[in-house]
Amino acid sequence: MIYAPFTEAVKAFFRRAEWNGQPVPAVFAGPDRAFTEMEREMKRAAGSRVSKATGAHGLTPQQIGDRPSWTPFFSILVQPFSFDPSRFSTHTFRGTTKDRATGNATKMRHPRPVQADVQVDLWAGGNGGWVKAQTCSAQIELQFIAESVYLPINWDNPKLYKPPARDVLAHAAFYGATRFRLINNGWQDTSDLESGEGAKMIRWTWAGRIEGFLPYRPEEARLVQSIELDICDSTDPNQPILLDTAVVEAED
Repeated sequence: MIYAPFTEAVKAFFRRAEWNGQPVPAVFAGPDRAFTEMEREMKRAAGSRVSKATGAHGLTPQQIGDRPSWTPFFSILVQPFSFDPSRFSTHTFRGTTKDRATGNATKMRHPRPVQADVQVDLWAGGNGGWVKAQTCSAQIELQFIAESVYLPINWDNPKLYKPPARDVLAHAAFYGATRFRLINNGWQDTSDLESGEGAKMIRWTWAGRIEGFLPYRPEEARLVQSIELDICDSTDPNQPILLDTAVVEAED
């Protein structure tokens, strides 16, 4: 679940699109299981809905199954995350916390760069599907500035991410690892064009990529409180002469 904050943020991003004044539903699934997962999602939410036929609170699973497909909706498929060497840094943040009384401090490596390809399918149904697809996809396109957008990461939800050590969240927030970049590679019409299989299903596919960082566990370090310097005469580089020594107080 360590990558869940990224995937949940992508799901929330696509739910910014609206149809008939309501957020467009989104599920995690590939194209082959999109409708199955959408039906499961509706059944899970049945208890919080109100029947139009009876006004009773909640819809039965049978009523859910008898209804036509819920379109439009998004199905989101995130490929496995991988290390991104192009953004790797050997830099270490020193002195993230300090205790002068004990001489202890903490340091943390630059967050680990990760990336993952994303495929999002917009299922818009048959009749009127083009209008749904054009409307919903345009709303998503307008969320991007140039080719990408930066999305927030919710590291605070213990159901999604368990910090590897105390103060990791504070360090991640301070060093800017609380958002990630979602890159937009555009839409394609991937509708089913087979004949003899009933009405055409409008399906548009969006391709993109996640670029983010995972914070490392902080490590213990020692505070440098003083530095001893040797003052030498280096007129002869082969035989430098020690003139004096000095102790300089360090800021850390």
